[in-house]
Amino acid sequence: MQSTLWALTAALALTGQIDGGAATPRGDEVTLTRCLVQLLRQADVAAQQPGLLTLIEAQEGHEVESESVLAQIDDSKAQMALGVAQTELIVANVRATNDINQRYAEAQFKVALATYHKNVWANDPKKGGVLGTVPEVALEELRLQAIRAQLGIEQAGLEYNEANATAKVKQVEVTAAEKEIERHKIRAPLSGVVVKVYKNKGEWVQAGEPVMRIVQTDRLKVEGFLNLSAYDTADVRNRPVTIRLPGVEHPFKGKVTFVDPRVLAGGDFRISAEVANETDPATGEWMLRPGVEAAMTVHLNPQTAGRPGPAQAR
Repeated sequence: MQSTLWALTAALALTGQIDGGAATPRGDEVTLTRCLVQLLRQADVAAQQPGLLTLIEAQEGHEVESESVLAQIDDSKAQMALGVAQTELIVANVRATNDINQRYAEAQFKVALATYHKNVWANDPKKGGVLGTVPEVALEELRLQAIRAQLGIEQAGLEYNEANATAKVKQVEVTAAEKEIERHKIRAPLSGVVVKVYKNKGEWVQAGEPVMRIVQTDRLKVEGFLNLSAYDTADVRNRPVTIRLPGVEHPFKGKVTFVDPRVLAGGDFRISAEVANETDPATGEWMLRPGVEAAMTVHLNPQTAGRPGPAQAR
């Protein structure tokens, strides 16, 4: 789209149907007349999810802030999914903080170990016991019970860790459900003015389908043309500019943000400056409007200003 517009502009400039702006030099600056004020950013705001539009917050002409909600798609199903995920998270957190089984397994092991040692001592004369009091088979059974109880501690620990991991998974599911709900909200990608509303409340939208268009109004761009016979790209790149409208004394400040590497027949090349817009104190309306003509004064690079351009150098 941009290349098509540039080609059209270039063709019209060559045929004389538009004036790229006569450059009026004055020492360390040059003024381009009949420059064009254009939009810097605009966006068709699309739905991320298919569904029924339950709310349209912004209408044509409304100024909106970046990230503000413009419209809402029915999210009842996503809300129910969030409720389920939150409930499961509560259950998982309860299990993740429950160490009763682990404490019981530890106590069981202590009892089993103490019982085993007591029966071993019953067979030990040095401990006051009598050899053969407890059969070896019984002692082996008690030893196995102690080992089983010890392994029970490990099993309880594994179950405790598993419960903690499950709780983390459930937290992720809650976060995913919350993001799914957020995807049903249509938010402004930039601050600006709504210039077109494509859909109304109650209509169905598909994912990726535009719902409204926003254009940025607080910052615009101004474009004009210079000629390589007098100026080189180094003269104007990243240089400050002053923009003036016909009949308006108040100047607007900006900066050259783009120098087109393509050169038209005749040596003209396009420059573009980003400019901060301002509101009229009397009316509150934006003073710079896309589509109007303006004069742009470029404050040249002092290290290169005044030197001959490539054509003159030849």
